[in-house]
Amino acid sequence: MIRRLVLIVNLLLAFPAVAWANPSGLAGPYGFIFGLFVEAVLIAFIIGRHGFDPLRLFYCWLALTSATFMLLVGFLRLFERIQSDLSRSSGFVITALFAGEIVVVMLEAAALSWMTRMKFFRNNAIKSLPFLHALPYSILVNFISFLM
Repeated sequence: MIRRLVLIVNLLLAFPAVAWANPSGLAGPYGFIFGLFVEAVLIAFIIGRHGFDPLRLFYCWLALTSATFMLLVGFLRLFERIQSDLSRSSGFVITALFAGEIVVVMLEAAALSWMTRMKFFRNNAIKSLPFLHALPYSILVNFISFLM
């Protein structure tokens, strides 16, 4: 009962984040925080419906997606520095961002598949998600967080 209450409260807190979001990757100084939060809520809600613990998924996914976001930002800054030395076209940065986002989606799908194999996240004796089943979830939540 408590887990459902916590999930409902988290979902209600996520709705203002979606309402305040601007559909742009550069949506102000706090747009990425809303995106990371909404991504964690979506994973907790979607995967939690399959018999996994939504609260544990929420906090672990929030930590995981924050780490991958920081890696993506760090590599993007590095590519911007390299790009400024090579040429002045923005095509290199856009290509690097796209490639980085693909890597993040793949890493998060692999992490989600791995997380569902752990007893820590399971409520019942259920099957884990294979990588190919975790990949669409990762694509969906990353696309939604990218819009934030």
